[in-house]
Amino acid sequence: MGAPGAGKTTLLQYVGLAYAKACAGEKRLRERKCHKRRLSATKWRLPIFVPLGTIAKRLAETLPDGRPPSIVDAVSQTLPPDLEGDIRSFFVDRLKKGRCVVLLDGLDEVPTDEEFRAVVRAIESLAVAYHKNQFIVTSRIAGWRTGIQADFRLTYVSDLTDDQVEFFVDTWCSAVELNSVVGSIKDESETDRTNRERRAHGRAAQLKTALGENPGIRQLATNPMLLSIIALVHHSRTSLPQDRSKLYADCSKILLEQWDIVRGLRVDDTDLKFDQKEAIMRRLAYAMHTGEIGTVGGGREATRGEVEKLVSELLPLLGGQSASASHLLQILIERSGLIIERRRDVLSFAHLTFQEYFAARYLSRGDRDEYRDFLLQPERVCSDWWRETILLYSGMLNDSSEFIRRLHESPVLDLTRMRTRLSGWCLGEAVQIKQEQVRQQVAEDLLRIRSRWSITKAAVLQPEVITYLIRWSKGEEWYPNAIISSVRGASAVGQIALMAEVAHMLENPRIELIAGALKALPSLPPSAVKANVDTIVPTLLHHKNPEVSRLALYAMGILDKSIVAKTAIKILSDEYSLDLLGLRLCRYLGKELANDERLVTLLNELSTQPSPDWRVREEIARIFTFIYPRASEAFVQLFFALLSDSDPDVRREANRSLTAILRVKPSDVILVNTISLLKHQDPQVRRAAAAALGELDREAVVRHQIVAQLAQLFADKERLVSVAAAAALQKLSQNNLASEIASVCTAALENPEKSSCAIRMLSHFKTLHGTGMFEQCLLRGLESRNAQTRREAAAAAGELGKERAQQLFISKLLELAQDRDKHVRANAIVSLASLQSDDPTPQLLSIVEAGLNDRNDYVITAACRAAGLLRIRAADFVGKLLEILRRKPPGFHLGPRALIFMFRRLRFEHYFFSSSFEGDEFEQHNYWKAAAATLSTIKLPDPELVISELGAMAVQMESGSPLIVPYLVGAIASIGSRHTSMAASRSFLTLRSGLVSRANGGIPLN
Repeated sequence: MGAPGAGKTTLLQYVGLAYAKACAGEKRLRERKCHKRRLSATKWRLPIFVPLGTIAKRLAETLPDGRPPSIVDAVSQTLPPDLEGDIRSFFVDRLKKGRCVVLLDGLDEVPTDEEFRAVVRAIESLAVAYHKNQFIVTSRIAGWRTGIQADFRLTYVSDLTDDQVEFFVDTWCSAVELNSVVGSIKDESETDRTNRERRAHGRAAQLKTALGENPGIRQLATNPMLLSIIALVHHSRTSLPQDRSKLYADCSKILLEQWDIVRGLRVDDTDLKFDQKEAIMRRLAYAMHTGEIGTVGGGREATRGEVEKLVSELLPLLGGQSASASHLLQILIERSGLIIERRRDVLSFAHLTFQEYFAARYLSRGDRDEYRDFLLQPERVCSDWWRETILLYSGMLNDSSEFIRRLHESPVLDLTRMRTRLSGWCLGEAVQIKQEQVRQQVAEDLLRIRSRWSITKAAVLQPEVITYLIRWSKGEEWYPNAIISSVRGASAVGQIALMAEVAHMLENPRIELIAGALKALPSLPPSAVKANVDTIVPTLLHHKNPEVSRLALYAMGILDKSIVAKTAIKILSDEYSLDLLGLRLCRYLGKELANDERLVTLLNELSTQPSPDWRVREEIARIFTFIYPRASEAFVQLFFALLSDSDPDVRREANRSLTAILRVKPSDVILVNTISLLKHQDPQVRRAAAAALGELDREAVVRHQIVAQLAQLFADKERLVSVAAAAALQKLSQNNLASEIASVCTAALENPEKSSCAIRMLSHFKTLHGTGMFEQCLLRGLESRNAQTRREAAAAAGELGKERAQQLFISKLLELAQDRDKHVRANAIVSLASLQSDDPTPQLLSIVEAGLNDRNDYVITAACRAAGLLRIRAADFVGKLLEILRRKPPGFHLGPRALIFMFRRLRFEHYFFSSSFEGDEFEQHNYWKAAAATLSTIKLPDPELVISELGAMAVQMESGSPLIVPYLVGAIASIGSRHTSMAASRSFLTLRSGLVSRANGGIPLN
């Protein structure tokens, strides 16, 4: 799917060509395995390229035997009679073996609804009959209509990025210059090659500059076809027009006349000027688009005889000879590139966009009222086939005011407000609108729809707001917003009529209308919704389009609970399996599910059937929360098995449900099963069970001895399990269980494997910090042989408080400040600074200084934090802190695995014990961040000098180490605000304003 000119056909041709070359034996494609890397295919296949607009008419007919033709039949009929039978049998044989990729191009180019239905039916039949093959269908977004109901996945051709636009410009200019080389490229001299490359580079630079100076054309350049036209026009004119219609006009002039001159060819011998040839193109496009020639009702092709007859009738009016029609037509085919011979004696425009442009040019000549009336007829305003022509027509008028006014002011009540939408698009195409009230009226209506009728009257809208509204109206949210606005803006009587129309829209074959109506239902009056659509929405649950099915599922939530329950029972009972759809409906019932005896019974009966679908198991985990009091034993066992499921999403939902169940009063069966999981072989299951048990009330904890069982996990081999157990105990301590937990933690100190977790836990109980028991535990921890225990004890020692910081603790921490373990050293340094910040000893200052010179960044960070705590004497470390900031920060080249590990470590470790290190940068920041933070807070002897140093550092590091810059800017701002510093102002002015805004969240320069 994509916009006009997005490259859908080109992409399909590229795929077909790659497959064809591989089938023909091209070694490079096979050796590089391009089918896997570039085409996402498992094997090479035979490509079958089918232009759907070419065979649409045949598919709408009936074969002599009375059956509708298949795509294979229709394609075979386009071949010469002597090849028809052989080719058909060849295709059928390959399709049966699943060796083909069928490329179906241009579903939007099927003009009539009857032919469209025939084409869609043929595609669906082909996809079902030969399901082992691959099928790719292209269509404009606006021409998708009802879509294809088979199991196709929708993907979109994206707009070109800035880099892709520049790459195209460079490549295009190089190709044009290369094409101008006379003779073989091998014979080109070095000087000529250098001059050619210089010319290509210069033209590319000029075009890029022109695109940058012209925002309107730059926006068009994201479309591949329009970018090609822009490049062609710029190459010939070296200037670019301001709008799309003028761009097409310049392109057509180049292709019809000037391009031959540029290439040094004789223009033609028909003696026709550009205006005369353009008149022929206009008449031909209009005739094809209306169905005057070619396909009835309008199409892309016409026979050579029909085209020649039309041209011969027109030539005398242009001063030419009818007899020269055949020769003129051949000149147009061979030289312009606008008309092509799609197959023998069948002509068409090279691209549908050119046909639409010339048809609009025909209708806009003279701004005649009858042509305006012709386009404003409902069958054309609401037609995808005429949409681009209407938009281009609007851009060709000298004043589009009257046309847009008449288009917008329709007396017909339109639920989807399509005339308002099309009027907005015409605003974007119009060159001039002299009646400003027309622009404002259309923009105001767009704003009402964008706000879902919450804004009924707006002030004069600025041009940039109108541009945004036009761009928004092209998105998929238009339909639900338009429906909601129409209903809310109508009277009570009108709402009843519109709700009936919403119900009718849900039965419409067009996918976008169904999806829009379903999205709008939750915002419409509930009583009106239930009265009109309660029987329709359940039928859409099994819609062939997965998006419709998904939206219908969510819409079920606004219906009566009894309807949802009946639908869920029917779905589950019909299949007698754990159906995903039925389970999701059960989840929507929520707590009311447990009150429905039939559903509970049915779910208990079905719970013995294991499902291979992870989504089914995920839904079981979710609904267990509602029915667990009445769940069968088999259902309970099934749920607890999901806690160790192979799929992480299933485990996560099971964990959430278990936690939610334990928050209320759970049954003994649930508790016993949860406790048993504490000894599960999977550490993730043990961790989840421990975390869930932290939600119990005091009665359940005492009755099942939960505290002791959680304490057993202190010695778990997996550290995250012990962390989860400690976190659960911390939660339980709020239920008057602090003394029991403290007692268990004290006992755990006897076990070296449990001691580190026990000390960490004890540090959370503030009531124990003044007791001898806590101090005794800390001393044992500081003297432990286990590095983890020493680490936790060193961190907890900082909680003692200055009044109880006995010399024994100080001496132990001084020893640990030189420990082999970096974490022990870091924690000891920070704890010492916390305990002696009022009166630091020379020995402490020496240790902090040594920490700033440490090789390990973790210890450096801790030393920076300690320097910040020693506010009185911290000025002694200013030079050292500035030196640290000049270092290249660590972690710039971390790979994905290292980043994931860091995230998980912070997530689990810091989440449960953040209160121990609240405000400590060394646990979650790097050393250069801590150094900047310390300089921001300490007392400085010469703040002006420090600010100047930081400013110079920020400028220097902007390109090499940009992650440091935000912290340098923050330090400058903080110091400058405290000292009213002129140096800070000068530093900010030196830095780019954009850098300051981006780096530090927009620090005001004053």
